[in-house]
Amino acid sequence: MKRLGAVLLALALVFCVAPVTAQSADQLVAVIVFTIDDGATSLYQYIFPALNLYKFPATAYIITNVVGDSEHVTWPQIQTLNWTYGWEIGNHTMSHPHLTGLTYDQQVAEIYGAHEALREHGILGVQSFAPPFGEFDADTLNALLLTGHTSNRLAWDDTDQLNWPATFNEWNINVISYRNPLTFAKNIKPLITETVAGKKTLVIALHDSNPDGKGEYNLPLADLKAMLAYVNTLVGKKQIVVKTMSSATVDLMRYRSLP
Repeated sequence: MKRLGAVLLALALVFCVAPVTAQSADQLVAVIVFTIDDGATSLYQYIFPALNLYKFPATAYIITNVVGDSEHVTWPQIQTLNWTYGWEIGNHTMSHPHLTGLTYDQQVAEIYGAHEALREHGILGVQSFAPPFGEFDADTLNALLLTGHTSNRLAWDDTDQLNWPATFNEWNINVISYRNPLTFAKNIKPLITETVAGKKTLVIALHDSNPDGKGEYNLPLADLKAMLAYVNTLVGKKQIVVKTMSSATVDLMRYRSLP
């Protein structure tokens, strides 16, 4: 009976959002959130230096079972991002499975196992979660509630890429994920312009970035640098702020609750 109640609660959390009312408060300024999935080596080699040039924080969703292999960042690098530069580290499961194909207990093991691995390496208070492939269900949300997570970010969203308080759902966070043939100039810059105009929140998901730009999910480094330089000019004009996923989530929930 308790399990059924938890499932119903999880379903309500993800499939029901706050009602849209004329009284819903607006954000005071536009927000952009940079998130990086998987923890490929380019995260520390190229993406972090590009963001740190402007002291921009970000949220890195880590697959804990592959940390330290030849294609992924190491635990000391993750610790440096979190401890020294204030980056948020999020949960991306232990092994990046299709969660909806797993039982509830298997999902708990994947999510809790990653949470514990991060904790054991000094990454404390992990709250943000990104399901692999953007796939999740009521069991996923129950597992997140069990482990103290406070948000669930989508992966692919082609229809409603921005977030704003009146319709914000922390268990169903809209995102624009980079994949070829998207470009900064044609696809991402217009979204940033729309974000600023509407004082909304844009969450960008990256997987990889290096100079050659090869690969379906590889944002060419030149494009990444152009995007960050553009955002920095908007920050200087006080038209947008850069936040971590958890910080943006807290603010959106606060604005949503205002009369």
